[in-house]
Amino acid sequence: MNKPLIFISAIAALIFSFFGTVSAQQEQPGKKDSVNSSILGQMRYIKVVLPPDYNPASKTKYDVIYVLDGDGNTKTMADIQQFIKGENFMPQVIIVGVLNIDRNKDLTPTREDGFNTSGGADKFLSFLKNELIPYIDKTYPSDGDNILFGHSFGGLFVTYALLNEPQAFKSYLAADPSYWWGKDMMLAMAAKKLPALANLDRTLFISGRE
Repeated sequence: MNKPLIFISAIAALIFSFFGTVSAQQEQPGKKDSVNSSILGQMRYIKVVLPPDYNPASKTKYDVIYVLDGDGNTKTMADIQQFIKGENFMPQVIIVGVLNIDRNKDLTPTREDGFNTSGGADKFLSFLKNELIPYIDKTYPSDGDNILFGHSFGGLFVTYALLNEPQAFKSYLAADPSYWWGKDMMLAMAAKKLPALANLDRTLFISGRE
């Protein structure tokens, strides 16, 4: 992963940690697209933000940032990226905002009391890896280097994804992750699985309010 993308990774994670998910009422940029998921048994919608200077006739390929909670986070991520690019710290990227249907279900790895639909992270991760990423790679000018960003429950899911499917993304950004989930089960999982990932050339950024 090159230094410019490391820079946006750290900045994005920090900004989302301090300010949280922005309002879903805010108009999100990009083209609305969809994938009919057989894994999830539902149509899933996304927002795809292409670089401003994108030319369909060009053979230029771009890294892709997949943004969880895309209903509210896509615009903020796009604004951060454009600001940092304007300062000549990073190249253009494709941003894919994954829109929610039931975030409590998709972003949590276990079933917990008080969250009736929780525990669907395994299927949602399979959807990202086996359906959404291949669709983006086929449809848009992706270079195959993927970044996953998530805030709060999304940060919990990002860590779950790294530990269980480390090959799916090049870099993992967890902003203010909900590591309290399942009596800190993610911390125990990390202690068990992280040593095996040491030589995979992956990056994990974690930031939080505490």
